[in-house]
Amino acid sequence: MKHTNNNLPHTEDAQTKKWLLAPLILAVIFVNTVNGQGNKAVTLRPPDSSLIYMDYRNNWPNYISVSTDAIIHAEVEGIKNLSLTVHNQTDKMLDEVVVKVDYITSNGKTCKSQNVTLNNIGANSAKAVAAPDSDKGICVKMEIVSMQARSFHFCYNRNTKTGSNVDPYLCN
Repeated sequence: MKHTNNNLPHTEDAQTKKWLLAPLILAVIFVNTVNGQGNKAVTLRPPDSSLIYMDYRNNWPNYISVSTDAIIHAEVEGIKNLSLTVHNQTDKMLDEVVVKVDYITSNGKTCKSQNVTLNNIGANSAKAVAAPDSDKGICVKMEIVSMQARSFHFCYNRNTKTGSNVDPYLCN
């Protein structure tokens, strides 16, 4: 065992050399007593996968989003050939994502709302789907209203929370 210049014991083992990288997750630090003498060693360990999944659930807008590449002409009433894309930047598949599409008229009112469901969006990928046309409207507003991912126990519904205050989108 080597001692560092701050008199804390320093150990190297295979476990401390193996790191799993996860974006936006900090490593958990454990403080141990060594040989019962009161000297403390700091061992850095990679985060538990359950902490990564909790981060995915609680900060899902950082990992899951919806977009469109449609060009909408404000001078022409009606929206045609609209597609939307759900982007999944987690390392797990999303089983189902429901996106609410609101078609907005020139006076700012919603003339039509439609839910569009996408299934089986792969890890670190995106999936596109066609949205219904509308004879009215000059723009659209899209919002994810619900999602499920069994692989990391994620259930999101914009109207309800399923888990505790600490992890509100946790489900079984």
